[in-house]
Amino acid sequence: MMPDNEPTGTQEIQAIIKALVDAWCDRRALYPLSILLPPVLGFSGLTDSWHDLREALRHVRAVAKDSLTVEEREHLGRAIAMVDKALWRDDGGV
Repeated sequence: MMPDNEPTGTQEIQAIIKALVDAWCDRRALYPLSILLPPVLGFSGLTDSWHDLREALRHVRAVAKDSLTVEEREHLGRAIAMVDKALWRDDGGV
């Protein structure tokens, strides 16, 4: 999982992902979990990991629509925007 000592933006992404995973576990929504867990568990903090996380978030939002609540779709959109910002910031990226 992502390190806890990262900047606040990373902590917010972490909180969103934790909330999504907890909700999906509680209701046994296996499809979105199967997409998101591999890049979350294999996260190294390097740019490739950020891209993998971004693609998984986008993939869940696109293909698991029936498994998501409106609130979860909003959380996914926010997390994607935050990862995009981290990847393409002016100081060279993550």
